[in-house]
Amino acid sequence: MKIYVACPYSHPDQAVREERVLAADKYAAKLMERGHIVFSPLSHSHPISKHCKVDPTDHDFWLRQDLAWLKACHQVHVLCLDGWRESKGVKTEIEEASRRKIPVIFVKCER
Repeated sequence: MKIYVACPYSHPDQAVREERVLAADKYAAKLMERGHIVFSPLSHSHPISKHCKVDPTDHDFWLRQDLAWLKACHQVHVLCLDGWRESKGVKTEIEEASRRKIPVIFVKCER
């Protein structure tokens, strides 16, 4: 199964952003070890953003990249980290998945 991992990212504190990326990385790794094909936007784009002139929190730029992959997935897994309900990106990803009739799974995250 192809799974898209949605997770909040933007936060004024870079340490919080790094924690969110780490949570996404760990969850994506777990899914991959179970045999799934996984696209985790944070795992993919966060390292790349360090080499771009684009702000790493520029929603429009990064969502354009991410949503192209979402449409190829069978499920969207939302990591329910602090801030996920307020996240513009997660909201957009859920809306796009719903529009495409892609099931959305909400994942409770351990601290």
